[in-house]
Amino acid sequence: MTIYYHIRKTVLTDGLFLFVLLAAVINGCDFWTDNDEDCEPAPFGCVDVRPTTGQVIIRSTINGKNLQVPIAVFRGDFEKNDLVLLDTLTGSGATYELPVDQYYSVVAKYIQKDGDTVIAIDGDDLSVDTDDYCDKDCYDVDEANIDVRLLFPKK
Repeated sequence: MTIYYHIRKTVLTDGLFLFVLLAAVINGCDFWTDNDEDCEPAPFGCVDVRPTTGQVIIRSTINGKNLQVPIAVFRGDFEKNDLVLLDTLTGSGATYELPVDQYYSVVAKYIQKDGDTVIAIDGDDLSVDTDDYCDKDCYDVDEANIDVRLLFPKK
């Protein structure tokens, strides 16, 4: 009886070992090695320090009727009145370096030669994108593009 029990125990133990070994081979051993084959090294030129500022690009209409355009830049919606800066544009646009992780809105006031006043409002997020790589994170500023151009400007 003892020999039969020993043989049965050995067959069960060896069978269990073979089953686990076969399962590991079928799975490609990922369970045991935990290698991430999709892992890529960071590209050349990777910015590995998170930026604190980025560009807010504002486009405006300058023509014969609109020689200059006063603008107000607000943090958040302009209704909240969190004024960041005031400026007067004399070209087709301007770029400002402002803190990231904010929504910015711009109010442009077109005072035309004939006395008409047109208000243009737009806004955009200034954010930072993060790409994860094996050795480090890379950051890229997603600039804010704000368009307060007149759609149908007077000539």
